[in-house]
Amino acid sequence: MKHVSLMSLLLILVCHIVSAQEPEERGIIFRKKKLEIRAGYGLLTAPTMVENITKGIMESIVNPGYSSVDVSGSGAFLASVILLPDHKVSLGIDLVFDKNQATFKYASGSPQMSVSATHYASLMGRMDLHYINHTHFKLYGSIAGGVCTRKSTTDNSGSGSSTGGAFHITPIGISVGRALSAWAELGFGYKGLLSGGLALRF
Repeated sequence: MKHVSLMSLLLILVCHIVSAQEPEERGIIFRKKKLEIRAGYGLLTAPTMVENITKGIMESIVNPGYSSVDVSGSGAFLASVILLPDHKVSLGIDLVFDKNQATFKYASGSPQMSVSATHYASLMGRMDLHYINHTHFKLYGSIAGGVCTRKSTTDNSGSGSSTGGAFHITPIGISVGRALSAWAELGFGYKGLLSGGLALRF
């Protein structure tokens, strides 16, 4: 069943690519959109993969009783506003919310377990470069950078907050559709290794 669904998705995508000629070639003129609003979800964010693993390494250095760390994340909830989405180069803003939890386990000493939860709120400016820029199909890359506010709570040492940098690099992204479109991106950073969602263009 999974293979059938995957093949159906690929067939739809190919049909869109084949039919996505330039408007003038079909005798149709489309007005370029000026604004795109996106909402989506991302998996395997950089904070989940990197920051808590780093915490585990540091804990193993300073605490000889450290045993292991289990890391889990909510995934990233995404919202974006992109200006001039039909142009070769587009600029926009990404807003990202993420939460992860790290459970540190100790073979000896007290306590036997410590739980740390961190909430992230990131605001990043982005720039998109379209490799293929047809009316109903776009293939693009993107780079984003900005600031991130972190609020952490640890069961044995209280809470704290800090502000630092945030980034995301997307070598490959696709968008299929016109006024209402679906998008997916493969990259690394605060939006996750794989992200996707829906968009409205105006």
